[in-house]
Amino acid sequence: MCTLLRFGAVTAALFPAAALAQQAPSTTPDPSTDIIVTASPFGNDTPTIVAKVDRDSILTTGGSNIADSLQTVPGISSTAFAAGASRPIIRGMDATRVRLLEDGSSSADVSDIAPDHGVPIDPLAAQSIEVVRGPATLRYASQAIGGVVNVINNRVPQSLPTKTVSGELNGSFGTVNNAGEVSGQTDVRLGSFVLHGDAFYRRTDDYDTPLGTQQNSYFRGDGLSAGALLIATEN
Repeated sequence: MCTLLRFGAVTAALFPAAALAQQAPSTTPDPSTDIIVTASPFGNDTPTIVAKVDRDSILTTGGSNIADSLQTVPGISSTAFAAGASRPIIRGMDATRVRLLEDGSSSADVSDIAPDHGVPIDPLAAQSIEVVRGPATLRYASQAIGGVVNVINNRVPQSLPTKTVSGELNGSFGTVNNAGEVSGQTDVRLGSFVLHGDAFYRRTDDYDTPLGTQQNSYFRGDGLSAGALLIATEN
């Protein structure tokens, strides 16, 4: 009887080990099921861009401020304090909780704390506008808890253009407030040297409404800038 009990105990102890041995995964990688993820912590683009407005959309949308150019992006509205003083609101957050950048650098203006001041970045000078939301905003400090709006204007060229001379000229007119605007920019390449220039002018009168003229709804804006890039080449 004792012999039978010992045999049963030994058998019971061996069965779990055998089961574990059969369930052990193979150490040989299977190309059909394995997923290899490759990433780099270095890059030139802003991470987690949830929305991007290109140059054509900026000119088509119109408006005298960055918030107007983002009016078609879901989750973004504007403070609408005045025609020339309006900041983006991202999911209910504005002011110091939304960080405004120009080519990756802070605009450093008073509109962060005073809604009656305009953002010194005109959409007519922008090539594109990027919106960053989510955990990626942590790299821009606590001021960006609501999101980041980065305006790309290429005032300091980042690469050599393919053409010797390139540029564009735009203009528009509106009857509701006698709005008129014109903008232009050009890039000139001389070997390894690139010169960039852009300018804009915008003027609107007070809006006409069925109840009369809306006072203090006019806007005046103009700007001029130049930048250069020199790329050193090794012989």
